Amino acid sequence: GMTIKDIVRLVYEHFSVYGEIKDIHFNQGRFAAYVKFSHRNFAEFAREAMHNQVLVEGVTEPIRI
Repeated sequence: GMTIKDIVRLVYEHFSVYGEIKDIHFNQGRFAAYVKFSHRNFAEFAREAMHNQVLVEGVTEPIRI
């Protein structure tokens, strides 16, 4: 299984290409990661680019943005 650190690293790797990330918060109870970018336009671009993408090979359900 993946640790929280692994999950945050994976989210960072996938989302940092869209702009500077200020913070990533992982909520274990909801199994949700919240990415805070330094600028709104980075967040909007990432939202469009990552919609319905799969982050982990072998997982068939896409992420929800």
